[in-house]
Amino acid sequence: MDIRKTLKATPLAAALCMAGLFASQSADAYVYAGSKLDITGLTINITAATGGTAGVAGFGFSTATNAELNGSSAGDSDSCGTANCSNVSPVLSSDAANAPGSGITRANTDYALSGNTTATYANSNAAIVTAQLSQGVPTSVSQVAEANLVANGNASASTTVESNTNLFFTFNATPGTTIAISFMADLTQLGAIDNGVARTLDANAQYSASVTASVVSNSSSAWTSDGLLSGCGANCVETADPTALNNTGGTGAFTFAGIEFGDPSSTSFGTAGPQLYSFTLTVVNCGGAPVCTGTLNLASSTGVVIRNSIPEPSSLGLMGLGLLALTRLRSKKS
Repeated sequence: MDIRKTLKATPLAAALCMAGLFASQSADAYVYAGSKLDITGLTINITAATGGTAGVAGFGFSTATNAELNGSSAGDSDSCGTANCSNVSPVLSSDAANAPGSGITRANTDYALSGNTTATYANSNAAIVTAQLSQGVPTSVSQVAEANLVANGNASASTTVESNTNLFFTFNATPGTTIAISFMADLTQLGAIDNGVARTLDANAQYSASVTASVVSNSSSAWTSDGLLSGCGANCVETADPTALNNTGGTGAFTFAGIEFGDPSSTSFGTAGPQLYSFTLTVVNCGGAPVCTGTLNLASSTGVVIRNSIPEPSSLGLMGLGLLALTRLRSKKS
């Protein structure tokens, strides 16, 4: 047996095997992220201080969707007000955004997470399904953002819903007018990276969600869901949030010096079903005017951003050729 021939053949076989292995497996790689938020049973009660008056002067809603995949994007935005908001469901909805090049598409009526990791896509959807101010029933909102990358690329999907935005109400100068808000919220967020045997050079899956409320007048107050009893500012009282609705998280993976870190990986966050949130914003003064006008803004948003980069088959082929060249050089020296 010629030991020198064995030494010459082994690096070549390894190089070719490595290139073939990575080329064949790269299509199995995926990075996925999804964020879904449902708000139901949302009610707003305005109560004037004793001897005063308070009431709604006008309102407006807006929805927006956006999805981007490898530099190409699609989206839609819509709004309505006191005079033209629909009194049938959905009160307001934007078209589902499906980024160009998506392997699967989302229908306008689809607000669910598909969990699909076999195709490359980016999509989002948002709707104000019911509205207390236009229909006389509790408000409900559905929104979802979802994206998946197979092999190389970069993608993002985001959606934003603003419900009960620009709610105008009047009240007298007597301090103490209150705005009590309560609703049920169900948040689901997922992120996953799994590249099989193909090494990830750089991959990231992030999700986000936000729900906030504020009253703007001569005395402002605001609320944000932090999952604690600390989301209220001045002139605001809340019950403890069961779970944070303002949340950003995700998972990542990378390769350093040929060693793979954090792949496969997965992460999730959510409320594990609908949970009750409630808080009260108080208007303290009108700046000396007998009656003042304030604005209540209640906004929610969901979004995801994903990124993936794995070796291209051509790069792996060059790696194999490089190993082959080194092998020949070594054999000449021998």
